[in-house]
Amino acid sequence: MSKRSCKAAKSIEDAIHDNRMSAERAFYCIANGACEL
Repeated sequence: MSKRSCKAAKSIEDAIHDNRMSAERAFYCIANGACEL
C-alpha cells in the first residue's frame, strides 16, 4: 500500500512539474510575442 501511494504521489509531482514548465514556457512565449505551442 505505502509503496503504491508513494509511486502515485511521485507521478502527481511529475505532472505538476510538467504543467509548471509548460505554463512558464507559454508565459515566456507570450511575453516575447512569439509562440509555437
